[in-house]
Amino acid sequence: MLLTSRFEGFGMVLAEANQRGIPVISSDCEVGPSDIVIKDINGYLYPEGDMNAFVKIVNDVIDGKLKFETPEKIAETAKRFSGDVVLDNIINALKELTNLK
Repeated sequence: MLLTSRFEGFGMVLAEANQRGIPVISSDCEVGPSDIVIKDINGYLYPEGDMNAFVKIVNDVIDGKLKFETPEKIAETAKRFSGDVVLDNIINALKELTNLK
């Protein structure tokens, strides 16, 4: 999956692709992709707006110079964005803020 955005709030499409075991190549725009993409595992990032870097990564993937993990391991990386995990993180953050144990 390729994402060439100049801005992303989160990059949900990246997490959704990873959830299905699909690797991604994305611009490293200001917010989002770097929180999702793990180099050599579930994808690659290139500097936002640098089309030469983008083309090089795509060509290196096609030529087999860059590889991704298995679809199962890629899908594993998306579990940190599941509803249950995110909800637990929010609850724990609120407990910390309110000093509840």
